Amino acid sequence: SDLRRVPVFTNLNDRLFEEVLARAELLSLEEETICREGEAGEAFYLIRNGEAQVFRRHEDRDRLVAILADGQFFGEMSLLADERRNATVKISKRTDLVRISSGDFMSIVAKDAGMMRELAAVAEERRAHQQDALRDPHMAVIGRKLLDLNHAVNVHLNILSQCSVDTDRGSALLATFPGSRYPYVYPRDSACASRFLCHLASSPLKSGDVAMRFLGEIARFILNCQRDDGYWGQRYGVDADDRGIYRQEDNVAHGVSILCRYLLAAKKRDIDIPAIETYLDAVMRGSEFARRNYYRKEIHLFYSTTSIHESAIEEGYTIWVNYAYLLMFRLINELGTAYGVQNRFSVERGLAEGFEMTVGKVFAQEGRHIRRLKPDGTVDLRPDITLLSPFFFGTGLDREYFTDSELFQNSIDFISDMLWDPELGMLQRYLPFIEDPDTHIHAGNGPWVQYTAMLAQYYFHRGDIGRGNEILAIIDGYKSREGHLCEHLTTPERFQDSRPLNGLRGGISKRSSIRASWWREFHTTISWRS
Repeated sequence: SDLRRVPVFTNLNDRLFEEVLARAELLSLEEETICREGEAGEAFYLIRNGEAQVFRRHEDRDRLVAILADGQFFGEMSLLADERRNATVKISKRTDLVRISSGDFMSIVAKDAGMMRELAAVAEERRAHQQDALRDPHMAVIGRKLLDLNHAVNVHLNILSQCSVDTDRGSALLATFPGSRYPYVYPRDSACASRFLCHLASSPLKSGDVAMRFLGEIARFILNCQRDDGYWGQRYGVDADDRGIYRQEDNVAHGVSILCRYLLAAKKRDIDIPAIETYLDAVMRGSEFARRNYYRKEIHLFYSTTSIHESAIEEGYTIWVNYAYLLMFRLINELGTAYGVQNRFSVERGLAEGFEMTVGKVFAQEGRHIRRLKPDGTVDLRPDITLLSPFFFGTGLDREYFTDSELFQNSIDFISDMLWDPELGMLQRYLPFIEDPDTHIHAGNGPWVQYTAMLAQYYFHRGDIGRGNEILAIIDGYKSREGHLCEHLTTPERFQDSRPLNGLRGGISKRSSIRASWWREFHTTISWRS
């Protein structure tokens, strides 16, 4: 029964839950008053589907004090306290209810002390909320919106938890479900999750407590993946061993950012971190490794061979990698201030100011952002999803670093015009020149969900709710019944066209140019087998 998922019934033993089902009456109502303030309580009601509005009489008028929806209940307060109804509850649209008579309800509650405590706690919270709502007529709507948001957030938290594996080193957040084709932890994915979890942990939503615990366990696992010299690589197994096949120089920035977000969220929630020195030392070692190995002092930028893109179109000085490191410096600065250890990161603070200025200038050309400077300094003007980097790495923090501008809006218009998939909708990562041996097309070109979601987030940020919702509706159109989304979409025809070019029919072994291109992307310690 779907009632088993309702929190008040979740922990009942099977025998008592069967008793609930036997005594429950199912109702389907439209535009009806269910109970009135001042009447005797005759039943307990639970909403299976729909909505109920709760009113209280105040200053000679009915005041809306709450809006209840799926999984919520009402009528318990008068039954538990043996008093008359303290509110009127109305249905204004088709709503399915579960009704349990007062006698049956009290008989069930008397048999389970845990259920009694939970109901009493809810009743006490509602009394306080109703008083607030009487003083502020907007509280009912705000409360409903927060509950709906909390419910939606919990759906995503649940999916994330399904992708994680608890280990003695922390929570290994896999790229997808355990047992799949990619049983790996990618620091970049974990950094995206930490962005969400840190923001949620700092919010007034009840799910913030769960988010904080999850963030802490993800950070602990990433901490255990770090090499002694400060390095983080592309991906890791659940035992924290390095399983990377690409260099992907942005991952050190992501590793540091995850640890910083965890420590900053803990400070905001006044949580003591027993291993604080271990985390601070890891942040320091990560920063030192990146500066020593990737930073080019002569031009004040970080160099990469691969990062968000696996192929050779990445090599050089990219907007994605450099904004990832700009975020790292910003978080380190916030961390130093929050914990009073600014002197510990004086080198980072000294480097950051000039670096930020360089990044802002170098990647702004031709009236918009550019995706990279090639190794020889040539400007790469091709469209790329990474033009969203200034927004993605500049938001989601306590301090807002991103400023919308004509320059950035031109960049958004450019990638929207050039990368929007005309058949499937959503954004491709870059233009799929499939004959180019330096370009990966991932088993058929097509749009990528997470980068399209970044675009929706940008529109929400600038207040264009309509456009943001339009993009999310396209994304949700590809959602499974369970709420799952894939990473990348293509068509059967594109997949078939891509197979010879991807070497799935032996093409790589026959085309030395492609083979050489692929080989340049891998670590030198990995052997090649045709």
